[in-house]
Amino acid sequence: MGGPPGTPPPSNWGRGPPFFTPGGGVKPNFSPYKRFLKTDGDQRHYVAVSRAANVLLFLASIAVTSQLASIEKAWELLLALGAGTGLVLILRWYWWRINAWSEISAMIASFVISLLGFAFIVPRFRPNDPNATAVVMLVTVAGSTDRVGGDGRSPRRRADRILQSFYRRGTAGRPGLGARVAAARVRA
Repeated sequence: MGGPPGTPPPSNWGRGPPFFTPGGGVKPNFSPYKRFLKTDGDQRHYVAVSRAANVLLFLASIAVTSQLASIEKAWELLLALGAGTGLVLILRWYWWRINAWSEISAMIASFVISLLGFAFIVPRFRPNDPNATAVVMLVTVAGSTDRVGGDGRSPRRRADRILQSFYRRGTAGRPGLGARVAAARVRA
């Protein structure tokens, strides 16, 4: 799929998330807990922590679903969350400044904005008015995209030699990066 052994593939099209191996297995050190918090634990410890995390996730889901009046409300919340992150996930393929931190901030912003929207915007509408959910989705998309636009403009600009190195190692899939590399070649 890529060049010689040890070189990165030309792009990530058609590949799964970074924690999956090409053979379909999961990378053993993907766990942030194992990588950052407790690096010297044994397998029993990690299994126990994993089980505790699953129980906590289960209890959190019970707390959330107990607050929902119907399954329709759960779908409305999921649609609002997805609407906030969807545009950013699409834009990442076209705008080279959107990075993983931009996506994370879009997820956080989408979560916060949609919860605030359901708390403060929906009560201003009549009960069961579908326009209320539509307005929450539009506000969530606008707010999370605006947040990501700020994140995309804030990182330091990479040195041209780093971009040239990346461009030589693989195929750049974003128009902005190719233009900068070509401009750097002209200056060099």
